Amino acid sequence: MEWNSFNPSVSDFESLGYQSVVFSGSQCSNTGNAVEDALSTNSRVVVDARGCANGIQLAGTSSWFTSRPYNLQLRNHVVFLTDKLDMNRVNISSRGGGSYQLFAIGPDTGGNNQPTCSGGSFRLNQNVNTATNTPMMLYSPCSVTIGSNNDFSGQIYAWPVRRRRHQRHRKPLHPAPDGHELRPPPRTAHGPGQQRQAPH
Repeated sequence: MEWNSFNPSVSDFESLGYQSVVFSGSQCSNTGNAVEDALSTNSRVVVDARGCANGIQLAGTSSWFTSRPYNLQLRNHVVFLTDKLDMNRVNISSRGGGSYQLFAIGPDTGGNNQPTCSGGSFRLNQNVNTATNTPMMLYSPCSVTIGSNNDFSGQIYAWPVRRRRHQRHRKPLHPAPDGHELRPPPRTAHGPGQQRQAPH
């Protein structure tokens, strides 16, 4: 299966009407709070966390007696540009009932249509759940690990993809309602408008 290199810039999304937020300093130290602040607007948002050593980390809390998930509520389409993503006990839903998508993109800077990993990784550890109207796409030239007890809809485009037991991967990702697809572009040789299936 051929690989499609995808290295978007913040300005690419700004041209599509996205509001940009670049994480640094204390935002990198507490990405959970920083993401909540960034998503407090009704606009589309692109979060650039490539300057954060640990990328974006979202996690609920748990103890012997209680477990509280991290609730990621989308008000519009959201893009994470990050080399590392770590989710644990996260519920992704829509605020207000609209249909929105979360795109987590680890840019491939190689540009040679081969996965060029610079040391990042994406991990959905356990209990990461999406509502049916908030699917998620993961793109990374590095590994994506899908842990246990996850229930999500969307698409994974990565190399390699590691899966554990007791996880459900529901329907594939659909294009955004405005027609802009943030999937990696197809190779020209395959003809305009054609999409290759992501390697699994």
